[in-house]
Amino acid sequence: MWQVTVTGPFIDENLTTCGLSSTDVIIRAGDARFSVHKVIVSDASPVLKEKIEMEERYKLKNGPPVVCIDEDADTTLQLLSFCIPGWLDDPELKDLDAVRSVLVAVQKYGLWKIERRLTKILDTTFAEKEPVRVFAIACQLRLAGTAMLAARYTLRLPMPSLIARSIPEWDNLPASQFQVLLRYHYLCGIQASDRKLMYNSPRWPGAFPNHSAGTGWIWFVCPSEDCPRAKTTYPVRLPDGNGGYRLRQKNPTQWFEDYKQKCSQLLREQPCGSVVSRAELIDEFYERSSHCPRCESTCLAVVVDGGTGRG
Repeated sequence: MWQVTVTGPFIDENLTTCGLSSTDVIIRAGDARFSVHKVIVSDASPVLKEKIEMEERYKLKNGPPVVCIDEDADTTLQLLSFCIPGWLDDPELKDLDAVRSVLVAVQKYGLWKIERRLTKILDTTFAEKEPVRVFAIACQLRLAGTAMLAARYTLRLPMPSLIARSIPEWDNLPASQFQVLLRYHYLCGIQASDRKLMYNSPRWPGAFPNHSAGTGWIWFVCPSEDCPRAKTTYPVRLPDGNGGYRLRQKNPTQWFEDYKQKCSQLLREQPCGSVVSRAELIDEFYERSSHCPRCESTCLAVVVDGGTGRG
């Protein structure tokens, strides 16, 4: 017989615990048998309530009704722990497989309040660490908010790594779900790597800077003849001197154009702000800008600001 030691209102029927003699239903999961309070389980789950009532109606021997469920002992213990309002702390689910198993059981038995608590665990504990698996689990269980959150975290993975990543959850999902994730990553890469958008995005240097007009736009207004300019022009919103902005065609400095081109290449594969704020990338272009004294004095600040603009 499987044994379990808990400090709450359900126990293995072979254990003796003071103050729990009022339990009136047994939940059987494989070889594990849990003595529980009918009123608590019935209030938490309409499905289990119906099972208990049916067992009471047709039981053939005296004693508390025995309700058999398909879940294993560990999942059942965690499921029952979540059912007890204020009597037990939520169990620590450090394993994503355990969260998935309990969530499947929660949806099966209609424990919708518990589903919200488990979804929060997925979002705060696992989505960032294992985004692909969490996305697949969320799709399988139709947790739209969690699926979107996990999809955003997959943007931190390079596209080749995302394609090559094999997880057991894909076996239970149609290939179209994986295609949706890849398409989302691809389209985000296209958007993030658009250099025209970079120059006009509020999150990149080039629009709404925190620097004064004389220095914050140095990659467009640098007056030094020794600072090479790029041949390509871009429509850029520049300060008009009256507190507003005006669209103008400008050539950026060559070092800044090269920086944007490098960022564009990186963001195409991995559309995530941490990619363009790496120290080695910033150091490279800070060194490039140092050939112009006017650019050198401000470029480190604006490059860092630009690189940290996209989470």
